[in-house]
Amino acid sequence: MGSDILVQLCSIAVAGISAQWLAWRVGLPSILFLIGAGILLGPVSGVLEPDRLFGDLLLPVVSLGVAIILFEGGLNLRFRELHEVGRDLLVLVSVGMLVTWIGATALARLLLGFDWPLALLVGAILVVTGPTVIMPLLRHLRLTGRTGPLLKWEGIVIDPIGATLAVLVFEAVSLHNAQSVPGIALEGVLKTVLVGTCLGALGALTTVVVLKNFWVPDYLENAVVLMVVVLVFTCSNSIQHESGLLTVTLFGVLLANQHQVSVKNIALFKESLQVLLLSAIFVTLAARLELTELQSINLPIVLFVVALIVVVRPLAVAASTIGSDLTLRERCFLASLAPRGIVAAAVASLFSEKLLLERHPNAAALVPVTFAVIIGTVVVYSLLSPPVARALGLSKRQSLGVLIVGAHEWARELASVLRSQGAEPLLIDTNWHNVSRARLSGFRAFHGSVLSDELSETLEITEFSSLLALTANDEANSLAAERFSHMLGSEHVFQLAPEQQPPAAAKKFTAAKHFKGRVLFDHAFGYWPLTRAFRAGAALKATKLTKEFNVESFRQQHPNATILFTLNADGSIKPRTADDDTASLDQTTTIIALLQDGETKAVTGRVPLH
Repeated sequence: MGSDILVQLCSIAVAGISAQWLAWRVGLPSILFLIGAGILLGPVSGVLEPDRLFGDLLLPVVSLGVAIILFEGGLNLRFRELHEVGRDLLVLVSVGMLVTWIGATALARLLLGFDWPLALLVGAILVVTGPTVIMPLLRHLRLTGRTGPLLKWEGIVIDPIGATLAVLVFEAVSLHNAQSVPGIALEGVLKTVLVGTCLGALGALTTVVVLKNFWVPDYLENAVVLMVVVLVFTCSNSIQHESGLLTVTLFGVLLANQHQVSVKNIALFKESLQVLLLSAIFVTLAARLELTELQSINLPIVLFVVALIVVVRPLAVAASTIGSDLTLRERCFLASLAPRGIVAAAVASLFSEKLLLERHPNAAALVPVTFAVIIGTVVVYSLLSPPVARALGLSKRQSLGVLIVGAHEWARELASVLRSQGAEPLLIDTNWHNVSRARLSGFRAFHGSVLSDELSETLEITEFSSLLALTANDEANSLAAERFSHMLGSEHVFQLAPEQQPPAAAKKFTAAKHFKGRVLFDHAFGYWPLTRAFRAGAALKATKLTKEFNVESFRQQHPNATILFTLNADGSIKPRTADDDTASLDQTTTIIALLQDGETKAVTGRVPLH
């Protein structure tokens, strides 16, 4: 029995993380692969039996996991975004939610044949969207304007509101007394808001005080914050049933928007924890489905999903944006994106259990219908949202922005050549003279530290595909690389090679490897060797390659040249690193090389393409 339990636990971990990796490789939402993995492990193969494995712990553990996921979502919200989207957000999560509830209820009654109590409950569950689906989609879509922040806020805020609505509907219909429903609902809303606000604020205040006064060591910070999340969630649910999701969401939002202590490490830890929890929860809940339930997904259910997408969501957005200053294109895109996610799955599983105990007719259909909606909306919106965003002119083209740390003379020369090839550099420097010269040359330039809060607040990170740290200070380069590796990905963060040190001093004066970006160009090309080369007359040359004039031809013509960047057919610019081999040059269309030792006579400044 012990080995069987271990196998099931192992299967959850392996299937969940493998599904996440596969989703990353193919560029689709992970939820699709997680549900597929759960179905394969559960109803198809019988390897995983969640109810037998976890028993009565299953749903409480799922609820706790969802709470941590929503707390992490709250950490991603910034009050400064509300300046532009606050009014539209308020209407979208009130009027829009009401229209969605009414529409989904009517469809459940007409298409699925549910009685009114169950139809009302299904409608309440499906008012939520899915931040765990929307956030990756938004990163991929690279939206312009207000649609991105608005969808992000809606996806996170609507989840606790929708879960609360579902609880109130369930309690109301369980009374079988229509006259008591309005009073019960109003009381439940007021208690949920009061308890959620008070405990959410208390959790944030407590965390700030503890961290600000250094009452816990650094290695316990994440553990203590996780403890507070669990504590306020449990206390909130004990006072008012299912109010904990609102509590932890507010906790995360308030903690993210205070300026007393840094929450960067907390956010990173919770993001990693969110990936693990999301993987485990979706695999486990999908594994609970029965083959008979999957086979019961018929034409009416498919029509129900289609109607939610093409009728209910557009109506909800239309009603929510009456009098709004959102453009028609922005409204159309809002109407084309509302995938359901983890909260809908968790809440449906919870109430399905309760309805089955009450022997409610059609109770067994609640979970398969909800999963059908999740799968259908995720598939449709994932496939359609990119072309819709491009057609409406709301999606940025592939990011060609390059963050360049350092605006000294040869960094500006490098930025000029990159710009001539379609890149959009932003130079960052603490030296005002360098910044002013960069601006006079027509570059975007930021005067300040690459580590400053002002930069992170004004920077739209989705505009940029890579970072080049080009200062004379190896530690500054390493810190810049370390900061942006999480935002851009370690693969896209580069820095100059550190100054060569004698072997005895290398360990003392060279930054630790985990603080570094990828080494640019060559290990011998640090700041000072490059500075000396440019002062001696070295120049940069962009050369377009053809079948007749390939890389080997270029090297024969310029034997002492060093290739610094390659441009691929898709327009992407890739810095060459000290560890790159020559195979990656096969797909290159243009190269940018450093010419020196007499080869620069034919090169004056920014030479036209060869």
